[in-house]
Amino acid sequence: MLKPIDPLIRRLISGTLFAVAFVWLAVSHFNVDPEVIRVLFIFSIVFVVGLAIPGLIGAFLLRWFRRGSGGMLDHLDEPHEEDKRDED
Repeated sequence: MLKPIDPLIRRLISGTLFAVAFVWLAVSHFNVDPEVIRVLFIFSIVFVVGLAIPGLIGAFLLRWFRRGSGGMLDHLDEPHEEDKRDED
């Protein structure tokens, strides 16, 4: 029996097929120069890589900041110093 395809793989395949169909229709029916498609492809790759690098750096910095002593929300259950003195 066949296993169902992972939804992420299905989206990757369908997105790739739609992109290929878009390029094929643009070149064949609308007389778009293949050089324009090539430049669009290169700039798309540069754009994605250009956003992925700051995203990775930002994720690293966010994890590094959160790993520290904790935020103010971590101290909500602790009583204040004034409350500690009143209890004594």
